[in-house]
Amino acid sequence: MANKTSNDIKTARDKISAGKSNIANATSNIGQKAADIRQKAVDYSKNSSEKSKKIAQKAKNSSVNFVENNPLGAVASGLVFGALLAALIPTSEKEKMAVKKGTANLKDKAYKAVDAAKTALAENSQDLNQSAKNSYGDLLEKAANLVKNAGKAAKDAANISDKDK
Repeated sequence: MANKTSNDIKTARDKISAGKSNIANATSNIGQKAADIRQKAVDYSKNSSEKSKKIAQKAKNSSVNFVENNPLGAVASGLVFGALLAALIPTSEKEKMAVKKGTANLKDKAYKAVDAAKTALAENSQDLNQSAKNSYGDLLEKAANLVKNAGKAAKDAANISDKDK
């Protein structure tokens, strides 16, 4: 019986030793697989990062080329995009009131400016009419004096010519 117990103990020890070995191998395999998975994740991350950088650089170059080659098109595109964005955003009550108030103020200022312009134009046109009348009168007076002086000079010249004969 002692021999059987001794064999049982030896068998148990062998099984425990084999179990330890199996656990050590499994642990090693799990560690290796975890390292492999980690490395694949790192490689995938690097590849994704590089691809993202290339796509972003390509988009940037394309945008820069578009703006450099067609600046008016870029401005127009920006305006269209802004208008579409503004059209999609609903107008708030505050904005409506601000526009209404601004429109009323602008309308009042425009009427005042038009009235001031009319008044100034009326005053200046009266001054202009008076200046034109004065200038016309001066012009007629100067023309009359010129004709008178020319006639006198002609008469004087004729008198001198008569004496010379």
